[in-house]
Amino acid sequence: DRVEAAKRELEEETGYIAKELTHVVDMYGSPGFCDEQLSIYFTDNLEEGTVHLDEDEFVEVIKVPIENVKSMLMNKEIEDAKT
Repeated sequence: DRVEAAKRELEEETGYIAKELTHVVDMYGSPGFCDEQLSIYFTDNLEEGTVHLDEDEFVEVIKVPIENVKSMLMNKEIEDAKT
């Protein structure tokens, strides 16, 4: 189940637990290179949990107010599907 996988990955990599997720879109992360599809979800209902990163993973969580996201996209502060 993609939703449960997204919730699990969110907690493992950011330490946040999503009470619910809303599916936004499926997209290709590297079209022309591979057929890996990414599923994008939204939530504004989070609680803090515990990060469980692998030794070779480096994740920086940056909290951004939702009203700032559009301008960040337009200013190319968010440039790829995995940001």
